[in-house]
Amino acid sequence: MRRLALLIALTLIASPVRAVGADQLVGTSSSPTNDVSTSHLAAPATLEAARELVEAMRYESRFGEFANRSVAGENDRRVSACASRNEDPKTPASEKKDCIQDMETFQEKVAPVRDALAPAYRRKLAEVVAEIYAKRFSAEELKQISKFYRTPVGMKLAASFPVMDREFAEKNLDLQLDFMIEVLSRLGKDQSTAR
Repeated sequence: MRRLALLIALTLIASPVRAVGADQLVGTSSSPTNDVSTSHLAAPATLEAARELVEAMRYESRFGEFANRSVAGENDRRVSACASRNEDPKTPASEKKDCIQDMETFQEKVAPVRDALAPAYRRKLAEVVAEIYAKRFSAEELKQISKFYRTPVGMKLAASFPVMDREFAEKNLDLQLDFMIEVLSRLGKDQSTAR
C-alpha cells in the first residue's frame, strides 16, 4: 500500500500537467502528428475508414478491461480508506468495518450499473479512437492498416492487445516507481552533500 501511495504521489509530482478546457477541444491543429485533441473533423470517407480500422483492430475488446481496471481502482481506494480508518486508534470499534465485505458490497452494487453503461461507453470510445486515427492518417492509409489487421498475424496482434495492455500497464508502474525512487535517491544524495 505504501508503494502505491508513493507511486501516485511521485507520479503527480513528476508528471507534466496540461489543463485542457472545453474550448480547446475544437480548433485548428498546428501539428497533426503530435496534437492528440480532436481538433478538426475528418472527411467522411476518412472517418469511415478509421471506424473500419477500429473494428479490424478489435478495439472494443480492450474497453472491457479498461472498465474493469477503473472499477478495480475504485475498489482499491475504498479498501485503502477502510483499512486506514480501521487502523486509526481514534476510530471507535463500532465504526470499524470489514473492508472485504465493503469491497464485495461495492462490487455487487456497481456490476449491474457498469454492465448497463458499457455498450454505450464502448461505442463512444470507439468513435473517439476512430477520430484520432482519422486525424492522423488518410483514408487510403487507414484502409492499408485495416488490411493488415485482417491478416492472420494482424488478427493475432489485435487479439493480444488486452493482455499486452495489462502487461504494459504493470511494467510501466514498476518502471515509474523505480525511476522516481532513483530520482529521489539522487536528490537526497545531492542535498546531503550540499550541507
